[in-house]
Amino acid sequence: YYEKDAKTKKKIKASMTYPKLLLLMGIAVVLVLSVFVMPIFSDLFGNFDADLPEITVIVNKITTFIRSNIGLIIIAAMVLVIGLSIFKQTKLGTRVIDRVRLSIPVLRYVTIATITPRFANGFGVLIDSGAKIVDSLDIIGRLLGNTVVEDLFKIATSEIKRGQPIAKSLQTIDIFPNMLIEMIRVGESSDSIDKVLKRTGDYFDEQVNVTIQKMTTFIEPLFMLAIGGIVAVILLSVFLPMMSLMDAISADVG
Repeated sequence: YYEKDAKTKKKIKASMTYPKLLLLMGIAVVLVLSVFVMPIFSDLFGNFDADLPEITVIVNKITTFIRSNIGLIIIAAMVLVIGLSIFKQTKLGTRVIDRVRLSIPVLRYVTIATITPRFANGFGVLIDSGAKIVDSLDIIGRLLGNTVVEDLFKIATSEIKRGQPIAKSLQTIDIFPNMLIEMIRVGESSDSIDKVLKRTGDYFDEQVNVTIQKMTTFIEPLFMLAIGGIVAVILLSVFLPMMSLMDAISADVG
């Protein structure tokens, strides 16, 4: 179980590498344009006594602020990263992050896709070893690594104690895919829930790669659009006054 769990976690970490690189690339592009490119055009526009377009004025103010406070911005970013890392280690921080993972659609989709095989494999191992259903749910709820899901498992456990079937109790908390719920229902009715969970866990293990690929496919164009939009705004703020200046020069020559 721990070997499979470790492989799943490695897949998730690997899948987040590309989005992180895209984010860093976007930040690098903005910094390069702000620190090295815009000052050249700002000095050029300053030599002409002409009204600049509103977009140029706004972008110029933003890039000037970035250039003037680049040191403070870097320090603030470092403090933010360190602060978030420390906050994540606290009980409150863990609960907040776990809730965010289940609140944002894309993160929820990935979170559920990763905890589903972990639950199926772990729950199957515990039942096969002879552990009681209630004890097994209590143990696996803590092993999934999400405090919000752990609290939901307590609700499912209380439902089972009231005499409800496992499938119906898990359906109540609305976390797992319908396929898993139906397979557990089949396992309960055929008295082979441990075997069904093992097969289902293997299936959802394979689906983790598909889920990660879908997430990457969804995130990549969003990052590209964001980076392209920022670059387009900066370039527009440069070319609009350049075109106005060229028109003015052409009119004077004519």
